[in-house]
Amino acid sequence: MVRQLDLNWEAYNLRQFQENFQGEHVSLSRCVGSDVMVLQRIVFPLVAHSTESVLVESWINGQSVSKLFDAVGGEDFSVVPRGARRSAAEVMEDKRKKKLAKDIFDMTIKMYLRDNYIHGDLHGGNLMYSNDPHDDRIYVLDAGLTTALEKDWASPFGYLLHALTTGDADKAAEKLLIFNQSTTPLDVKAFKSELKDVMNIYMPSSSSSSSSPSKDEASGQLQHKQEGRNGPINMGAMIGHVLSTLYKHNINLRGDVAITIVTMSISEGLIRQLDPEFDVVRNALPYFVRFRSWQRPSLTGKDWSQEVEGANGGLPLTGSRGVAVTSALSTRMGA
Repeated sequence: MVRQLDLNWEAYNLRQFQENFQGEHVSLSRCVGSDVMVLQRIVFPLVAHSTESVLVESWINGQSVSKLFDAVGGEDFSVVPRGARRSAAEVMEDKRKKKLAKDIFDMTIKMYLRDNYIHGDLHGGNLMYSNDPHDDRIYVLDAGLTTALEKDWASPFGYLLHALTTGDADKAAEKLLIFNQSTTPLDVKAFKSELKDVMNIYMPSSSSSSSSPSKDEASGQLQHKQEGRNGPINMGAMIGHVLSTLYKHNINLRGDVAITIVTMSISEGLIRQLDPEFDVVRNALPYFVRFRSWQRPSLTGKDWSQEVEGANGGLPLTGSRGVAVTSALSTRMGA
C-alpha cells in the first residue's frame, strides 16, 4: 500500500500492463463499407509524465462500467423477470453487459494464469467502455494497486485455483496449508473435513458432506448446490466461505496469496453483476489448458515447471513479462 503514495509506481504498472496486452487487438469498423481499423483490445492510459506526486496520462473518452448499474430512462432493469417484455434499449444494454462480462473475465484470468501481474482494484469505476456500439475495447484505469505472487509461490497457487474450479477439496486443503503462516496448533483432519463440506455446498462435483447441517444451513446449501448444477457456480460466495473456514481454524495465509484471492472475489462479483448467468468456474477451465497445460496426465502438483514446460507457445510460466525487473524505476520501487 505504501507504494501507492508514489505515482511513479502507478506509471510503472501501467507500462507493464500495456506490455502484457500489447499483442491483443480488435477490429473496428464504424460503418458499412468503411476501412477496418485494428486497435488494442485492452487499453491502459499512456503515461506522459510522472513524479512521486504527479501523474499525467492520456485522455480516455468513454463511459464508466459502473454506469451500467444505474437506472436507465428512469427505470432500473438490471434484473428483469423471466418472460417479461423488454424494450430495444434494454436488449441492447443487456448485450453490452454480457460482452463486457466476457471480455473482463478474459482479461482478468490472463492476469492470473498468464502474467502473474494482477490489477488489484478492478471494480466498475476503474473500467470504461466506448459509447460506440461497434467499439469493443475496454479501458482500464487506476493501476496503483497491483499484486503478483512470488515465483516460488506461483506454482502451488496455480494448483489451488485448479482445485477450487474442479471441486477437489483435498488438493485445495493441501495447497492452503502450504500458504499458512500461523504457528497456532491446527487440527488438520477437522480443517480438511470442514473445507470439503464447504466446497460441497457450491460445487456439484465435490465429495458429499460429512456432517449434518441445521435446517437453515441445509436450505442455503441446497440453493447453492442447485445453482451449481443448473446455472453458474457462485465462486465469490465459495471463496468467502473458504476464507471464513480458514479464520475459524486460525489459518493465516501469506499476504500476497490472501490479496490475490480477495481480488479474485471482487472481479467475479463485477462479472456476475454484468451477467448473472456467466459461470466463472466453468469458463476458467480452458484457460488452465491453454496457459498451464492441465490436460497432461502427469499433473501431480509437485513440479509445476516440468509439467507445463512448453505450454502456451513458451510464454513465461510465472508471468515474467509482467514482473520482470528491467528498469531503474522498478529497482527503485522495489518491484
